[in-house]
Amino acid sequence: MENTIRKCGWQQQKEDFYRFLQDKRLSDRRLSDYRWIFNRLEKFMHGCNEAAYCTETGEAFKREMSRTLGVHSLRVIASVIQKLDGYITEGRYVLHASKKKPVLSSHYQGHLDEYIEHCRLCGLRESTITRNAEYSRKTLLLFWERDIKELPNLTPKDVHSAFMESKSKTNFQSSLRSFFKYLYKSGKCKVDFSLSVPSIRKPQILPSTYTKEELERLLSSIDRTTVVGKRDYVIMLLAQKLGMRSGDIAKLKYSDIDHRTKTIRFIQEKTLAPHQTELLPEIEEALQAHAKAAKRDCDGGYVFIRVVPPYEVITRAVVSNVVRKAFKTAGISVDGKKHGPHSLRMSLASGLVSENTPYMVVSKILGHEDPGNTRHYVKLDIEMLRVCALEVPQLSGRVAEILGSFEGGRG
Repeated sequence: MENTIRKCGWQQQKEDFYRFLQDKRLSDRRLSDYRWIFNRLEKFMHGCNEAAYCTETGEAFKREMSRTLGVHSLRVIASVIQKLDGYITEGRYVLHASKKKPVLSSHYQGHLDEYIEHCRLCGLRESTITRNAEYSRKTLLLFWERDIKELPNLTPKDVHSAFMESKSKTNFQSSLRSFFKYLYKSGKCKVDFSLSVPSIRKPQILPSTYTKEELERLLSSIDRTTVVGKRDYVIMLLAQKLGMRSGDIAKLKYSDIDHRTKTIRFIQEKTLAPHQTELLPEIEEALQAHAKAAKRDCDGGYVFIRVVPPYEVITRAVVSNVVRKAFKTAGISVDGKKHGPHSLRMSLASGLVSENTPYMVVSKILGHEDPGNTRHYVKLDIEMLRVCALEVPQLSGRVAEILGSFEGGRG
């Protein structure tokens, strides 16, 4: 598609891009911004005797406009040119500019590509492969910057130095051990450097949970009179009442919802296991209100889409932002506690455990494959732990004498 777009003249490029923007359902006001800028761009290209647009033309046009236009106009131009460049080069609508990643040497890139293919053959999830590949790429770049051009020249000290520079040492530990084991088993390294990756102990942190009163305040804080509010309210209900993960909420489809049986069925993003949960009356009502207010569809039949163009399915980040915004609006203290979608899932689990709900039932509600995972939440059930507490035995003998002497000293 890229070559086809580049071969076209400007008029054809402009017409194709306009149709693309209309498919994205941009407002008339936004389209008028594009027309205003394209008229200026067309005059600029005519003055430069350029028959077709390319990214270099866009850069030159922005420099020319910076001489006469104000800051606000230049920002609009930069945004439009960014999206035009994305369409011309990649055939897609670029929402935000992304930083160009440093290029890996062809030698190291070959090792990385083979490792990625190896991971796929082993049946690893795509998200795991992406994470492992990204940390491995960063490490190889670091080796190259330190003039380590060949893997046989690598030393345990180099591996340790890369570990110390990593911002996320937990991810570094798991990803690089996998990568170095592959290099060793495939014969690309004579030494198994996975043994040189330092081990770290992840502290056992208690789950962040919130009271029933705080959870109700979260729901009450959402303005359900707006389109955005109706959408956010459903998101909060799914996270709070059903304990759905952010990825599963973002990718929920209308076809996953069965109003006849009052159930929601979907494949969990994290475990790839099927999960079925109850469609509660309040959630069904909120879903219907959201569907009526949205009035827009996107390919795939997703429940939640962006409220501004382009009307595409939302991401996990949007779900997290919705929950965090609700905490801020409700004025709930989050000092030292997590306050994202997972905290609502934790609150649901801990609340069920405190009500003496059997672990197997809680595990089924949360979609856990291992019922033992639910025992993590019993740590917060203080009242149940009080029942299990043993009485302190009456002291006697030498211990009683020693403690008695201390008490006598205080008197």
